[in-house]
Amino acid sequence: MMAERFGWRASIEEAIAGGSVDVVFTRGAASVACEISVTTGADYEVGNLRKCLAAAFTHIVAVSENPKHLSKIEAAAKTALSETEFGRVQFLEPEGLITLLEKLAAAQAGGSDTVKGYHVKTSYKTLTDAEKQQR
Repeated sequence: MMAERFGWRASIEEAIAGGSVDVVFTRGAASVACEISVTTGADYEVGNLRKCLAAAFTHIVAVSENPKHLSKIEAAAKTALSETEFGRVQFLEPEGLITLLEKLAAAQAGGSDTVKGYHVKTSYKTLTDAEKQQR
């Protein structure tokens, strides 16, 4: 799986209070709950997003390959959720989810350490698609 390449552990249909989450990615203290929608209605998906918000995941993502369907879910969520709750949810196509996981992994990867008596800081940056193709 693509996410495992960035150090994420994936759990399918992870149980939470009130049901389950389609896919949960965990890496260190970060957790990403993904609700995948193909044909279910927007109101049903908003209910799933509410469950994820109550479970206190660090990131919550609604994923759909269909941009129109994703827009309907986003519009329903905007009216049904509070402004704070809505701000915690992202609405992405599958490629956007991979990009998010890559960015979160890069943010966690940086840090500082002492190597042979020297204080060394490391940081990682995600590459654009063009930079990835060049390398």
